[in-house]
Amino acid sequence: MYIVFVATEIDPILPGGAGTVVAELTRRLTGAGHRVEILVVAAAPENVADHDLPVTWVAPGVPDWRAPDQHIANSRAAAEAVAGLPEQPDLVEFQDFQGLGVWALMRRGELGLTDTPLVIRAHGPIGLIVHGVAPDHQPLTRTVERQAFQMADAVVASSVALADVLVRHYDLDRDRVRIGEPPVPALVLADRRPAEAPEIVSYGRLGARKGSEDLLHAALPLLAADSQAVLRFVGHDGWRIDTGKSMAAYLRSLIPEHLADQVRFEDPVNRGELASVLASAWMVVFPSRFETFSLAVHECRQLGVPIVIPQIPAYRGYFGYRSGARLYDGSVTGLTEAMAELIDHPEMRAAMEAATPPPYGDPLLPYRPLTPRHPRTQAGLATAALRRIEAVSRPQPPTSPAASRLADRVLDGLPESLAGRLEVRAPGWSAVRRWRRRRAAAAWERD
Repeated sequence: MYIVFVATEIDPILPGGAGTVVAELTRRLTGAGHRVEILVVAAAPENVADHDLPVTWVAPGVPDWRAPDQHIANSRAAAEAVAGLPEQPDLVEFQDFQGLGVWALMRRGELGLTDTPLVIRAHGPIGLIVHGVAPDHQPLTRTVERQAFQMADAVVASSVALADVLVRHYDLDRDRVRIGEPPVPALVLADRRPAEAPEIVSYGRLGARKGSEDLLHAALPLLAADSQAVLRFVGHDGWRIDTGKSMAAYLRSLIPEHLADQVRFEDPVNRGELASVLASAWMVVFPSRFETFSLAVHECRQLGVPIVIPQIPAYRGYFGYRSGARLYDGSVTGLTEAMAELIDHPEMRAAMEAATPPPYGDPLLPYRPLTPRHPRTQAGLATAALRRIEAVSRPQPPTSPAASRLADRVLDGLPESLAGRLEVRAPGWSAVRRWRRRRAAAAWERD
């Protein structure tokens, strides 16, 4: 098969979870005899790290009246790049977040993609990440993601549990969802040398959905109880959803002065160094509020480090005490108790270190022939998607303040003669102008 991946990141050039999955899938598909190409919608970096990947850089889109948002403009650039390929692919797989595939799916006819199977892989859509945390965040992005999922010929989920979540949240047909476990890369191993005092590690980008603040609050009582204990945040800085500002700076502001030396913020590391960086850790904690799979969790377990994770669908069927994981209920209190239990019971930590990591299925299963949806179905879904996106894109009229609404009700309740005299005396008053427009509209409807 000739398979094309479309993404906004690719590891190791532009690191990210989705980029890591695409890179590893590309290597395995190529090794299995498939032809693979990767289209990355991003400005080509000046100093590109050495790699063995068939990457083509696609310049980011330029927003205009047809694509009023940067994400939609990028989606258009991606669609035009796919349509411009000299040979029709057997399958095109788009990342889900930011709705990167929505333009291609909405305009298949004009782009000549009616007969090209278009797939969306669930890496981590904004709509699920902010669900229950900031439900009004980025309404346009959430809408284009939803429409892309609903228009796709197939959706790839990392597990049966995640497939159930996608079906419920996005109202998908279950038979259109394919299960495709992301490939867990082989890592360089190193001897474990646990530290003398408790060492709790967070590995990965800081952020609200990653539960960084929850971990800090949960760990502070443990740090206060043992002056030698440390908490290490290893990874890129992230941002707060509500302010867009640095998460690391925010976390630092929450640390009591007398515990500041026990909390460390460390630079990200490449996978070849991960085993040595975690060699001294007592546990690695992933308090994410949402994940689709989380390669980082699986990688750390492959390295023999005990992990602490919440009970979320992404880990169902993979992790438990027998596979080296301590699950907790998702609360800060529950996380404190789980970490304290591992600190207080070295025999439990030793058993978890020795536990066998979970087995995995064939990650290449989704890459088999796929029949596109009927052209009439494609057109109907595209029309509905365009209307929904336009509705969200349309500026909403400003809401009148309470005082203005009160004035409107008073004017509407006045007798015609009295309201008419007020109109003569205060023609520039905004409430009078609104009342005049409402009266004219009502007269037109009566006529």
